[in-house]
Amino acid sequence: MSILTMQTRHESHEKIKEAKPILYTRILAVLSTGETLTANEIAKRINKNWSRQAVQPRLSELRDEYNLVEEDGKKHDYETHRNVTAYKLAKEETKNEE
Repeated sequence: MSILTMQTRHESHEKIKEAKPILYTRILAVLSTGETLTANEIAKRINKNWSRQAVQPRLSELRDEYNLVEEDGKKHDYETHRNVTAYKLAKEETKNEE
């Protein structure tokens, strides 16, 4: 990997690192309705111009690192015409097990 590629990757990571807490808060706010939603549905509720690519990595972090979100089956995504994972807020007992 070239030095230029490594530098741009680092710059990109630093930029998203600053935005992560804000995006976490927005995702959790959308899921606080109690609905089970896909990454694409969450992205559109945060901002109509957003894509699932902005939300999906944060959902994985909220699930794997913080145990605040859990998978809740599959839903059909009408934009991609595929069945995709749906997410919801994790139950209290799941969060307290840590």
